[in-house]
Amino acid sequence: MSSSSSDRWRRITHFDPRIWSSLPHDLLLRIFACLPIKSLLRLRCVSKEWNKALTSLNFAGLQSRVASPSSRLPWILMFKCHSYSTARVLRAFDRSSNKWFAISLSFLPPYTTDIAASSGGLLCFKTIHPGHFIVCNPLLSSWRDLPPLKTSNMARAAVITLLTTKSSTSNTFKVVVAGSRVMDDLSSCERVTEVFDSAAGSWRRIQAPGMAFNFRSETACCGEETIHFTTSSDPPLLFSLNLEQSKWTKSEAPLPESLTYCIPVASERGVLHLVGGHGQHGITKKMRIWKLGNNQKRWTEVDTMPGEICAKFVSTCFHNYDQISSTAQQDLICFSCLTSPQAAVYCIPRNSWMWLPRCEQVSLRSNSAHKWFSLEPNLKQLHL
Repeated sequence: MSSSSSDRWRRITHFDPRIWSSLPHDLLLRIFACLPIKSLLRLRCVSKEWNKALTSLNFAGLQSRVASPSSRLPWILMFKCHSYSTARVLRAFDRSSNKWFAISLSFLPPYTTDIAASSGGLLCFKTIHPGHFIVCNPLLSSWRDLPPLKTSNMARAAVITLLTTKSSTSNTFKVVVAGSRVMDDLSSCERVTEVFDSAAGSWRRIQAPGMAFNFRSETACCGEETIHFTTSSDPPLLFSLNLEQSKWTKSEAPLPESLTYCIPVASERGVLHLVGGHGQHGITKKMRIWKLGNNQKRWTEVDTMPGEICAKFVSTCFHNYDQISSTAQQDLICFSCLTSPQAAVYCIPRNSWMWLPRCEQVSLRSNSAHKWFSLEPNLKQLHL
């Protein structure tokens, strides 16, 4: 390339700042709407005016109409537990760019602790106060303080799930807490389930399941107005809670035999999958994925994790399967462990396994616990 053509190309690709400052506001927002959302997070830091414009509901609607499909792919989140006071940072993996980046959580109040659940573009956080939760959209730096549970003395080990609506005209969410309440005489426990509906702005208690069992934490997944749980019993059981009917039901499909642990995951198309360890005497030899048939009465095996990946994954949790969690996002199922900053993923359409690229900012020798979640980049949810 000649010197003259090089200079001409430099003038074309490097706009004079005066050009940007003279652009009509509507045209500037339309240009911004075509950018990846993680670029918008940086642009919000330029000025108060840009921050206000990029977090407005009008811009959120524009961005949802013109953004490319790849920019809507869910992010995989990694959160370092019990270090919130010193590191208010959320690590996010963007599938469209195949890169990790950081999301600041400094906007949250100081009494916030660990992430309890995620759904859509929202996160639900625990706080230092028992029975008190916060729901936030980390992309908008907006958050909502929920009123305390109606039930006092709720066990801290309660299972907490978050459910967001899929309607384009609705911007509501629900938080479900299932656990046990210690009776006043301390001699027994009462099983309790409460649901917070953001539209009503209050909690309501629903009838708890009649059977006496404990839910295994990190095993709840959400479908359309339905939440699925597995129990910590041996063998485990699968229960579902229909929020519209406020009704608990036990799955009629018998779970696969010789399970060392199992976790239900729901794909975007509403298909319920089951991931679990298969072995004997509590030792996992293989990790498998099953799918619930259309008749809801039989589990069909989908695939088995390759031996090399399985051996490495199981060794990270030291056969403590309470540390394992799984989450589904569109066409992926993510396998993670509290003791490791690495995760394995399974692509449902391709029937392929791989390790997620490692986040270089997190040491492999870190002694911290790591929780994994899914987040849909959404600028419309939780405008307060």
